[in-house]
Amino acid sequence: MNLRNNKVFIDASLFMGMHSENETVRQRSVGFMASCFKDQVFMNLEQVGLCDEHVWQYERQIQDAYYPFMDVLHSEMDVQRVGYCEADIARINEDDRFASAHLSVQQKLLIAQVINQNGVLFTHDQALHAQNSFQEYLGQFEEHLTPSITITKAEKIPTPEMPQEPVFSTILDALYETSKVLVVPFKSSASGSEQYV
Repeated sequence: MNLRNNKVFIDASLFMGMHSENETVRQRSVGFMASCFKDQVFMNLEQVGLCDEHVWQYERQIQDAYYPFMDVLHSEMDVQRVGYCEADIARINEDDRFASAHLSVQQKLLIAQVINQNGVLFTHDQALHAQNSFQEYLGQFEEHLTPSITITKAEKIPTPEMPQEPVFSTILDALYETSKVLVVPFKSSASGSEQYV
């Protein structure tokens, strides 16, 4: 992964994407996290909290199956959890790109932080991807993480074997399998922010 020394940021949509019912989102999320497992990534404290806010909507049995994976991943992987600063608020008020952006305050603060930190954000947030002004700060998922197959008229190309799951570590792989009882999005009338899923 060549990111020209940019800080790599992830958000709740990517983290919770590892449990998405959408197989493409799930594979991209797990593949990305596995590829960065031995590297440093940054995650805003609010985004960490949004993951919790989502998980707490599930019954306790599902939470108990999920949280060991989240806890060990945050411990074994070098995830730098960072908060906002005054410069992030100032950027929203002073950078003209934010005035015309149809984003929530939460989304604006996140992208402002990424810009101020010379970062690149990996996210499944479609509202952020729809903003042309911020494309240079959004990472693109590598194609080999979710291969597409082209079949020519002359021949059929066999589908390559995908590994069951990219390997984090022996312990984490087992915890991940157990944690997959939690499936995003949450199917309930319970209220809560779902804009990051």
